[in-house]
Amino acid sequence: MRLRHHALAAFLVTGCCALWPVERAQAQDAAGAPLPPGTEITADSLEYLQDKKLMIGSGNVVVKQGTDTLSADYMTLQTETQDAYARGNVVYRRGGTVWQGQELKYNLKTRKGDFGEFSTVVPPYYITAKESKRISTNELLLTDVTLTTCSGDNPEYM
Repeated sequence: MRLRHHALAAFLVTGCCALWPVERAQAQDAAGAPLPPGTEITADSLEYLQDKKLMIGSGNVVVKQGTDTLSADYMTLQTETQDAYARGNVVYRRGGTVWQGQELKYNLKTRKGDFGEFSTVVPPYYITAKESKRISTNELLLTDVTLTTCSGDNPEYM
């Protein structure tokens, strides 16, 4: 069964009710989707595939879980396993750390995942890597890494 969530707002107009589309869809309880506790999803378009237990968001997708925020152009979230896949302008914020890349596979429950190619700033350091995997909450495996205190795409020393 395929359920699609369309956000609508009702307004009282001269004694009758009219419906207009709302710019953003919110899926805290949308379309019967069982979200992990403390998780909120917003997007320009959201749908829930009940048979696959899969949320699909496109356009300005934002998943908030506690203080962590994951945003992207497109994202899927498997509500049972909490596996998320994000692509296009991916930004992950956790505490004071901000990761930016084009693709991310991440489990919201275990906090492990594949961050792929990315860049981040952990003051005073600027870090880029061709590949990255979070193997535990406090460990990352990085490949082809640049770590510098120089900002910009081409640090002075290169």
